[in-house]
Amino acid sequence: MSKIFKIVKAIVLVWLVSVPVLAWASRGYIYESAGSVTVTVGNDAPHPALKNDTVTSGVMIRTGDNSHAVLKFEDGQIVALQANSTFLVREYIYNPQQVEKSNIVFSMFKGGMRFITGQIGHLNPRAFRLATPSATIGIRGTDFLVVLASDNMYNNVLSGSISVTNEAGITVITAGNTTLTASPAMLPASISPAAVPADTFSEIAAIPVPAPLAGEIPAPVPLPSAAAPAPANDLLTGGVTDSTAGGTAAGGAAADTAVALVATSGVSGTAIAIGVGVAAGVAALVTSSTTHH
Repeated sequence: MSKIFKIVKAIVLVWLVSVPVLAWASRGYIYESAGSVTVTVGNDAPHPALKNDTVTSGVMIRTGDNSHAVLKFEDGQIVALQANSTFLVREYIYNPQQVEKSNIVFSMFKGGMRFITGQIGHLNPRAFRLATPSATIGIRGTDFLVVLASDNMYNNVLSGSISVTNEAGITVITAGNTTLTASPAMLPASISPAAVPADTFSEIAAIPVPAPLAGEIPAPVPLPSAAAPAPANDLLTGGVTDSTAGGTAAGGAAADTAVALVATSGVSGTAIAIGVGVAAGVAALVTSSTTHH
C-alpha cells in the first residue's frame, strides 16, 4: 500500500512542476519577416529571425533596410515593424483565465510600427504601455500607427483611441486623427493629413497583418545546424540510465516528452528536468512493485 501511495505522490509532483509553468508560458512569435530582421534575447548575440521564432519578455527585434517584420502574441496582439525599426518586449504576461492579471510593456526606439489590440488590450486596456522617446502610449481597444522621424513622433489612430503621456501632460487621440509630438516636453498637436510629411505612414500601413485573434503559438523553426550527440546522462536528450529493469526506457520516454515541451511551450529546462526525474522515479517504483509481487 505504501508503494502505491509513493507512486501517486510522484505523479502529483510531476503535475505540480509542469502545469503551472505551462500556464504562465506567455509569449509571441515571428508571424512574418522579410529582408534583414534580427532577434536578440537578453545579452545574447543577435540571430536572423526565422518564421515562428519565439518572442518573450526581454527580446529585441531589429529590422534593416528594405525589411519588415510582423509579430503576433498569444492574446492576439499584433505588432508590425517597418524598415530600420528597433522594438523591445520589456514584459509580456498573458493569463487567459484572469486577463486582469496580464500585462504588456513594449518599448519603441526608432522606425515605424503598427499596434493592433488583442484580448489584453480589449479586456484590460490599462495593462498596455508603449514607451517611446517622446511619450508613453496607452490604449482603449485600438489600432494605431507610430512613426519616429527627426526627433518627432507621429501618431495616426485607425480605430479606438490612445492616450499619450509625457512631461507636458496627457492627451487622448481618437480614431481618424493624426498628431505630432515634437518633444517630451510638448503635448501632441493635431495636424491635418496635408501637413503630414509625404510617406510618413505609407510604409507601415502597407505591411499586411493577420487578424488579432488569440490562439496557440506555433512551434519555432529550428536553426539549420547539425544535431550534437546525446550525452550519456543528459535528462533532456533521452540518455537517462537506471539500474532498475525498465528504467532506461522509462527515462528515455519521459525525456522525449520533455524535449517536446521545451520546443513547443517555452518551459524552462530546469523545471522539465525535475519532472523527468520524478517520472523516471515513478517508472522505477512501478517496476519494483511488480517484480516483488
